[in-house]
Amino acid sequence: IKDVTNEEAASGGREEETDSELRARYRLARAGLGKATLSAVRAALMKVPGVRAAIVFENDTMQTSPEGLPPKSINVYVLGGEDRDIAECILENKAAGIETYGDVVMGKEDGIFDQAGQPHTIKFDRAEEVKIYVKAELSVNEMFDFNGEEQVKAEIIKYIGGSHNGSMYTGLNRGESVVYAKLVNVIVSFPGVED
Repeated sequence: IKDVTNEEAASGGREEETDSELRARYRLARAGLGKATLSAVRAALMKVPGVRAAIVFENDTMQTSPEGLPPKSINVYVLGGEDRDIAECILENKAAGIETYGDVVMGKEDGIFDQAGQPHTIKFDRAEEVKIYVKAELSVNEMFDFNGEEQVKAEIIKYIGGSHNGSMYTGLNRGESVVYAKLVNVIVSFPGVED
């Protein structure tokens, strides 16, 4: 192919992957090579269509955890995706004999069966989105791009997570804090931003 002409402007997609996003995706891909580990269950869930974020907690003791997780169980929090797809993924990737815990309950009436046709009940929780508002006042120089404000906004959303111009960004995981210094670093590392 020597050249391409776009008759109309492209839409959707996302910006080029950053180095930190590549490293995170690489770690996730390597974690997904196994089965029955927390990282393997999470990696498999992240491949389910529509899933934007997932995290898996376990209680490997014989007592109920302080958070209320029963003995020998896992609790999966998922953002996005369809309930049945998520339940099937958990069933396929969790360790045998480990109980699942959560408010969303999927069972035989939902078509959750193992390879031998045996029904299973899979439980998980839906992650709750928390709205985060950022107000940034920038001091810029002549290197600042003409649409730099929009680009800075996109970088902030990539760091925290959310949607921007039709693209979804995972950003931080459940329970991770927005670190002010990291947020400032995201902004001041943009060309032309002085403060």
